[in-house]
Amino acid sequence: GPQAFSEMESSFLKNLAKQQQPDIFIDVHSGTLGFYTPYSYSTNVPKTLATSQSLDIINKLNPKYCNCPAGGAGEVSGYLAYGTAQDYLFENQHVPYSIVLEVFDGNTYKEQQHHHHQQRKNHNNKSSSNNSNKDEQEDPMYCLKSSNPIDAQMLEATCENWSSA
Repeated sequence: GPQAFSEMESSFLKNLAKQQQPDIFIDVHSGTLGFYTPYSYSTNVPKTLATSQSLDIINKLNPKYCNCPAGGAGEVSGYLAYGTAQDYLFENQHVPYSIVLEVFDGNTYKEQQHHHHQQRKNHNNKSSSNNSNKDEQEDPMYCLKSSNPIDAQMLEATCENWSSA
C-alpha cells in the first residue's frame, strides 16, 4: 500500500497483535526455503533469550525439515527487507518469538525430484540445460511455479513435510 498499515490485511494484523499480545508469531512464506528470526532489515541478530531459544529450536528442526539457510533473516537470506511483519511485531508489539518460515522453493523442489534423472544426463549437455533455465524464467508462469506448489504431488509433499515440523 501507499503507507504503513494502509492495507486491510496489515491493519488487521497490527490490531489483532495489540489486542491478543501473542508470545509467538510465525509468518509462512514461499519462494525459497529458510528459517528466519529477526531482523530482516539488518544483518544483526537481536541478543534476547527468546531469539536464542528460537535459533536453538530452528537448528534442531532444520536438518530434518529444510536443510536450508537458518538464522537472522537479514543475516542469512542474502538480502535485507524493510517493514516486515516479523520485525514490526518483534520490536513494536514485543512479540518475543517472531519467526519466518520459507516453506517452498519450486526450483529446489524441482531439483530434488529430478536429481536421479539429472545424474544420468551427459555432462556435455550443460549448454542446453542453461538454455532450459532461461526459457523457464521467460515463462509467464515462472513466478507462480517457483513460489507455489502447482500440482497435487508438490502440494502434498510440502504440506506433509511442514505439518510435522
